[in-house]
Amino acid sequence: MKNIYTLALSISLISLSLSNAYSQNIYSHIASFGGAGNTDGKFNNPFDVTVNSAGRIIVSDFNNNRVQMLSFDGINIGFVTKFGVMGTNPNIPNNYRYPMGVHAAADGYIYSSALYDQGVVRLLTATGSTLSHSHDLGWSGISQIYDVFKSPTRLFLSYQSSHRILTYTVAGFIGTTNFYNFQPSQVMGTFNTPSTANGQFDTPKGLFVDNDNKLYVVEAGNHRLQVFTFDGVNHSYYTKFGGTGSTNTNVGFSSPDGIYVNTQNRIFVSDRANHRVVILTQSGTNMGYVGQIGTGTAGTVPGTLNNPCGVSGDSQGRIYITDLSQRVHIYSPARPTITGFTVNNSGVCVGGSATFQVSETNLGNGASYEWYFNNQRILGATSNSYTVNSASASNAGSYYVIVTDNISGGRTTSTSIQLSVNTAPVINAAATLSQCEGGPLTISTNTTPNIATTHKWYKAGVEIAGATAAGYNIASLSAANTGSYFVVQSNACGTSTSSGINVTVDNSLKPAILTQSSATQLCVGQPLTLNFTYSTGKPVTISWSKDNQIIPGASAMSYSVTQIAANQAGVYKAQISNECGTASTSNIQVTITTCTTSSIAEGEKGVLFYPNPSNGVLYFENIEPSEVKISDVVGNTVFYASSITDNKIEVNLSEGIYILIITSANGYKATRKLQITKN
Repeated sequence: MKNIYTLALSISLISLSLSNAYSQNIYSHIASFGGAGNTDGKFNNPFDVTVNSAGRIIVSDFNNNRVQMLSFDGINIGFVTKFGVMGTNPNIPNNYRYPMGVHAAADGYIYSSALYDQGVVRLLTATGSTLSHSHDLGWSGISQIYDVFKSPTRLFLSYQSSHRILTYTVAGFIGTTNFYNFQPSQVMGTFNTPSTANGQFDTPKGLFVDNDNKLYVVEAGNHRLQVFTFDGVNHSYYTKFGGTGSTNTNVGFSSPDGIYVNTQNRIFVSDRANHRVVILTQSGTNMGYVGQIGTGTAGTVPGTLNNPCGVSGDSQGRIYITDLSQRVHIYSPARPTITGFTVNNSGVCVGGSATFQVSETNLGNGASYEWYFNNQRILGATSNSYTVNSASASNAGSYYVIVTDNISGGRTTSTSIQLSVNTAPVINAAATLSQCEGGPLTISTNTTPNIATTHKWYKAGVEIAGATAAGYNIASLSAANTGSYFVVQSNACGTSTSSGINVTVDNSLKPAILTQSSATQLCVGQPLTLNFTYSTGKPVTISWSKDNQIIPGASAMSYSVTQIAANQAGVYKAQISNECGTASTSNIQVTITTCTTSSIAEGEKGVLFYPNPSNGVLYFENIEPSEVKISDVVGNTVFYASSITDNKIEVNLSEGIYILIITSANGYKATRKLQITKN
């Protein structure tokens, strides 16, 4: 008879003259489940139904003294689990004596009442495929609870035999437990006295409370629906609908039972003895008939109902009905069919407008519309078209619309249309472009956006025939090509002209060698490094050769060999090239020799130095050096000392191979290889 999906009623009254023939097509039967019995999935008088936030269907199975939980995947409905057995002791959690009302509340609990359990309301928890008892709420001695409804602030119970509605406030929790502490709030109706007066009751049954705390009460004895407003303390009579009747032109009820209000503000009342569910709408204190589910004649074929009792719905707009054919029926709302969704201009210019238009069929009494931009609701956009006026870049994005049938609440979502917001060309260009004579030159610009843009190039104010590309290419620059150029670009949003671009001939862009390595002599195993520098305003490609043979992979300004071999002696050369020309280094002669050991040979008085390799400290024997000179492998002096004490020197050199020259005071000189290492 209810679920957690509620919404305040705020729509206009729909005409009462809708035909009964149409009303049968508001909702379509999609599934039924059950049948008489006491096995899983069977029922013996299923009086109430609710749907929780997880989409589980919970049914009070009256004569089987249990609550069953079902699942629905959109096509098939099936049994999940159950809770309860027949028992006379309400203090035993799973004992039921004829469960009636059941409500899946927003707090996550399922509230379940039984007709003869002396006022006990059981709180159940649904977790996956488990339906378990949480705790009880009880008021000893009170019986004949027909329905239960839990709003965020109140608990409501309908007592059919005593003709009253009792309300309780939520006064927090009991101690540290999660047990609600409910306090009596209001008694509505006169005890044991049925009445037709406003605010009084005769056999109240189904309950529903919307988000404005409006209370809806169905009365089987008075064959009507009463609505009560809430002032923060008490609920007060507001309006009513019904009376004995069965026709659409004189709408009434015959022993109505359950009630549900969906998210489209439609009121569903199970009109039990008329074998239908009546659909109503409300505007202020006025209520009107808009359709029904069921033919009005008892039956068991799809589309018919037999004494419907409970009614509820889910977040997809589907309606769930229990009846005394021992079944649960599921109905789907009629949904609009979108036949067209267009925009008159998917690429609009800044400041322009674009209008989206949707068309649809399969509507009962018209449609309502919700427009979305980048998945956000556009407030106030509620017609079948939406116009973007004075478009800016912030309006670019994805648009779609949701169309809702005004009677059934069935919703259909359109496809998405992408809107682009374009501007006139904005041109950025270099002030001057230079190239060497004979080289290629492309005059180009940075332009945004690039939408269906045309180009016209000009030189010295005269249009260049055939120059209609985004850039203008000069294959071989000559003096005749120098001058001032500009481009005119146009698209649907406007025209822009670039500033002048001056083209000049610059022969300094040809490559030239500035410095280079000289000829060098190395010992076998020493490192070789050759390099050069160059000047040019254009990128170059570099290649090295040895004896006029290209060295593979040698394409940098420096060429190195970690340990030179004897066969790597020869003539080396580097060459650089660009579109403006070619330049080469002069020949670099590399000579490789086999060097002697580090000791000074005989004939040089057995002069020794050590250690070698050295970490920077050298000792000398059999000589008093007057000067020591150290040079790198290309002959550059990197160390010199002429004041030497204790026949020792300290040098601070990088790791590598060096040439050591020792000169004594009497003119002896020795030249040897020195290796510096930091290990």
